[in-house]
Amino acid sequence: SFTISAYLSTDLDAVVLEKTKLYILLNHETEVYCKKPNGLPEPTITWQKGDDQPLPKRFGVEGCCTLKKNRTKQIDSGNYTCIAKNMAGTESSTVEIIVSGELTI
Repeated sequence: SFTISAYLSTDLDAVVLEKTKLYILLNHETEVYCKKPNGLPEPTITWQKGDDQPLPKRFGVEGCCTLKKNRTKQIDSGNYTCIAKNMAGTESSTVEIIVSGELTI
């Protein structure tokens, strides 16, 4: 008789954001694209604001990974982190969103 031993190889790639700093005009749309990392098993993707705060309800996530908000307000300035997690571990990347008033000349 013989035994078959199966093992699960786990891995997780780095999280990549298209920008690490984003300047948005007041009342304009915010959109931050987070490239979904490859991983085994497939990672779950979440966003958080600042240090371990849940994403404010006024923000939405489109598809798996794009952070979106219409009509950005001053209070929306801050750091937003895209987090990928699976059995292999956790990877994350942070974008700083800076909301500035309308430019007047």
